[in-house]
Amino acid sequence: MKSAGNKKFYIISLALVVSFCAVVETTYRLTKGPVPDPNNNGDLFCIPDRILGYRFRPGAIAPQGKDVNCINNVGLRGDDIATPKRPNTYRILCVGDSSTNGVNVHNQETYPGILGAFLKHTKFNGNLNVEVVNAGVPGYLSDQHAYLLERKYFHLEPDLIVFMMGVTDVSVTLMPTETSDAIRGIRRDSRYLPSTLDDFLQKHSSAYYWGSKSLRDYLELKTLEKDEKKDLTKDIESELSIYKKNYQAMIDKCKEHGIAVLNVNFPWNFSARVGREDNYTPLKDEIKYFEFNLYWQAMPILAKANQDLANKNEIINVDIQPYVSRSKNRLVFFGSGDFSHPSIEGNFLIASKVYESIVNNILPDKVKATCDGIDLANEYLLGIPPRD
Repeated sequence: MKSAGNKKFYIISLALVVSFCAVVETTYRLTKGPVPDPNNNGDLFCIPDRILGYRFRPGAIAPQGKDVNCINNVGLRGDDIATPKRPNTYRILCVGDSSTNGVNVHNQETYPGILGAFLKHTKFNGNLNVEVVNAGVPGYLSDQHAYLLERKYFHLEPDLIVFMMGVTDVSVTLMPTETSDAIRGIRRDSRYLPSTLDDFLQKHSSAYYWGSKSLRDYLELKTLEKDEKKDLTKDIESELSIYKKNYQAMIDKCKEHGIAVLNVNFPWNFSARVGREDNYTPLKDEIKYFEFNLYWQAMPILAKANQDLANKNEIINVDIQPYVSRSKNRLVFFGSGDFSHPSIEGNFLIASKVYESIVNNILPDKVKATCDGIDLANEYLLGIPPRD
């Protein structure tokens, strides 16, 4: 009798466990959906890539329309471009992360888009056609761009590459991503069960897939918060050693191929000249302390690294930071509630300074008449259409 009672208890307990798991699985499937297909992650614009982590899906168009956001024939943001390049064309490739790509703004409101408008309104000798290609990809480190330089970018026949990199490189000091892990061959330990069972559940259980992901993200967040006031100088400098190695290799390859290089130092709306609490307090309800702490410490170090590379290689370094620092309202240069990506005003500032460097230092002998920028300022900053 005792044995039969134990058997009944175990059966009921197993049934309850199975029922509970079924309820949890059903709940996750209804709220989160099934386990994503690794070959189709549900992202309209991106598809998985074994080496890069992900890449753009050629031909993708935003639901709001092609002018809002689209991926062209070569897998970059913007309209299709001619391959091979048309005769009498000077092509500028803007390489970078989400700040170059233009998160939060439409195609023509990105800094490459506005730069292209400046150059379109410039008269060049011999009717030279100068075009701008946006090669910014959100989340990409210098590693991804170094990998793509000869495999993709050189095939687009650029005459000038404008690099604005480094922010993503230093951000992974505290916040590693699947993209950074992929390009560097790193697999973060997210296994909570033996590998065979973990692999099976990752592929077939929505509850396990999303639950383990949430747990991993939670543990990482707690680690970040624990170290939120840590001096990150050594970590940042260590990360930047990889960045500088990648960037130097890219500069060397560009020189070998006769491609001009221009660097842009991305601005930040905090300054090391102001105390930590003075910088943080006005924004404490909108930005996590560890995120603020990372950028507050990192940006001056990144700026120095960029300037050192520019000096060493005798390339132009367009530093946007002094213009942001002198502004009455530095936050106007960044998106509302987004302290990592430029607003339209911020993109206009970057584009105008890059434009000045191009016409004055890169193509001075080819410029017949420069763009005064009045119509463009009205259009991009005030929303007034340009005059006929």
